[in-house]
Amino acid sequence: MSLESDVRELWQRYDDGDLDAESATVDELDQLDAFLDALEAGEVRAAEKTGPDVTSWEANEWVKRGILLNFGLRETLTV
Repeated sequence: MSLESDVRELWQRYDDGDLDAESATVDELDQLDAFLDALEAGEVRAAEKTGPDVTSWEANEWVKRGILLNFGLRETLTV
């Protein structure tokens, strides 16, 4: 499977209420780690230029959802 299909599948389960921080497995968190690595490396982008001018950008919905999944499926700590 591709990163995009992994994120889409995880998001659907999360959105349906079948996946949360307590039930996320190591494999699922590893998928999110691979997604974050690709995002940080510039292999996937949260938005893409859609027109000839600098102001025409469109968000990649699946990337946005992947970012949100990292907050929803991981324990967050206050520092």
